[in-house]
Amino acid sequence: MAGRAKLDYKDLKIFTENASHELLTPIAVINSKLDSLIQTENFSERQSKLAHRPFMALSRDLTGLTSRCFCWQKIENRLLQ
Repeated sequence: MAGRAKLDYKDLKIFTENASHELLTPIAVINSKLDSLIQTENFSERQSKLAHRPFMALSRDLTGLTSRCFCWQKIENRLLQ
C-alpha cells in the first residue's frame, strides 16, 4: 500500500512538472497573437476591448496556474533533497 502511494505521488509530481512546463508555450502564443491582433489597423477600439478582456483573463489564470505548479515543484525539490 505504501509503495503504491509513493508511486502515485511520484507520478503526480512528474505530471505536474510536465504540465506546468507545457503550459508556458501556449500562454506565450496566446499573448503574442492577442497583442498582434489588437495592434492591427483593422481592429477597432471596441473590438480591442472585447477581445482583450477574456483572453487576458485566460492568460492571467494560466500563468497563475503555471506559477503555482513551479512553486510546488521548488518546495518539493527542497524537501526531497
